[in-house]
Amino acid sequence: MNNRTSLFVAGTVLANGLLISSLAHAATVEFWTAQTQTDRLQNIELLASTFEALNDGVTVKVVAVDENEMATQMAAAVAAGTTPQLIEVNSEIIMALGEEGIVDTKTHQGVIQDIGKSRFHKGALTTLTSPSGEYYGLPYHGFIQGIWYRKDWFDEKGLAAPNTWENIEKAAKALTDKANNQYGILVGTKQDSYTEQVFTQLALSNNASQFDANGNLVFNSPATLETIEYYKELAKYNPPGPQNWRARDYYLQGKMGMFFYSTYIMDDLALAEVAKGSLSSANFKEAQRRHL
Repeated sequence: MNNRTSLFVAGTVLANGLLISSLAHAATVEFWTAQTQTDRLQNIELLASTFEALNDGVTVKVVAVDENEMATQMAAAVAAGTTPQLIEVNSEIIMALGEEGIVDTKTHQGVIQDIGKSRFHKGALTTLTSPSGEYYGLPYHGFIQGIWYRKDWFDEKGLAAPNTWENIEKAAKALTDKANNQYGILVGTKQDSYTEQVFTQLALSNNASQFDANGNLVFNSPATLETIEYYKELAKYNPPGPQNWRARDYYLQGKMGMFFYSTYIMDDLALAEVAKGSLSSANFKEAQRRHL
């Protein structure tokens, strides 16, 4: 196995706004969002109410849809002819909907022109551009996926920073003490978006792609297979049971040396009030067995 480069910024995941149908004559705007946490929904509801106050005759209906259910729910809405006017979802679903021809690309083009194309990051726009040069969606926020780690634990054991595959695996093994409910790392093992994000970050660091430059499917390439084998090795140091984004519970309770997560974790690390949902045994009974 060759020495891989730093993984901290290897995986970037964009979340994007997508206009499904024209808003020009809509009295009621149905907005689907993948933000299902109470505090985030409250902020979105506040913004919706403010928009209603500034636009007479317009009602905004906010609908929270779990990101892992978004594709299924959207397929059902398309079949029933009840698609929302506005949706916030990740880029791969946007591209799929765009290829099916059910998005309002003219509205997207108009919004980008009104705001100014230069105010959008080129890469974000390129991600959402169709082969004909239209925009399937509007990029409006994103995050960086990285590896968060306990530097104090690493220093105590003389471990190098987890910026290569070799360093990550070595640290995961050294920091795992299952008898004392301590784990070196956690990777997603459920069929959901978190697992996809973790695997994508590792795959990108190994130059593993789904398609080559000519559009040929190369997902079963040696690089991809090597990434899968490596992923399986890291999973050996996981806490018990299927794991998803709630991995942060172990990390925030001081029972895990490393985990993959986005910059969304920064407020949890800084504010106990924000992190309180992860500081109990509500999600993992075994997480509270050893005091900090």
